[in-house]
Amino acid sequence: MTAGLMGPPPDGSVDPLAPEHVAPLVVYLASPAAEAVNGEVFVVHGGVAAVMDPPRIRATFQASEHGSADGMWSLESVGRALAGLSSGAGFLCEDTLALATETIGFPDGGSR
Repeated sequence: MTAGLMGPPPDGSVDPLAPEHVAPLVVYLASPAAEAVNGEVFVVHGGVAAVMDPPRIRATFQASEHGSADGMWSLESVGRALAGLSSGAGFLCEDTLALATETIGFPDGGSR
């Protein structure tokens, strides 16, 4: 998911974006120990975890407005609701790219 954003890892280094570096946080968040942690957005790479500021709502969708007969989401109604949503730019956070450059050595925040 991040290969196009960050580019390849620096030569001769461990890939800090590999799943094994994110999995411990995911497992912890899925455990009873993290029951009080909710509503957070994390950016994780290598030995760094950043907690983002709360996101804002950009758009709201209701299943009933996208072909759902019972008002609940189906795969088809999700597809209709999200069609055309992305500008293709994706989510780019200058703060996390700068952190990646500082902590794991991606040149200039990776390839953008």
